[in-house]
Amino acid sequence: MINKYHVQPGDTMCKIVEKFELHLNGIVKENNINELKFIENQTILIPLPIVNSIKLYEYKTSENDTLLSIENLFKVAIKEIKYFNDLFNLILVENQELTINDENVSQVFVIDYDNI
Repeated sequence: MINKYHVQPGDTMCKIVEKFELHLNGIVKENNINELKFIENQTILIPLPIVNSIKLYEYKTSENDTLLSIENLFKVAIKEIKYFNDLFNLILVENQELTINDENVSQVFVIDYDNI
């Protein structure tokens, strides 16, 4: 999958690579670049990783749940739990509904990025 990106003022190759979490080679190859400089408003192609779907599981917390206990239960990183649930702190409350990205849990629903 390819996405078009318009170079913004102050953009550098390094900033664009970090912004899209890519490898430099991907941008260089996709755009047939000989120099590592961009021109403002230049349109470049950004190769995006192919992700067809992810499994998400709805989980309701119990009284003693912590992010660490949920991480261990589902074998999923705390940063992913925080990301999928817009959590800004580490405190959970009982009966809080969390969405868990977990390939090991039975599939509840699937987001198909090809059809969004």
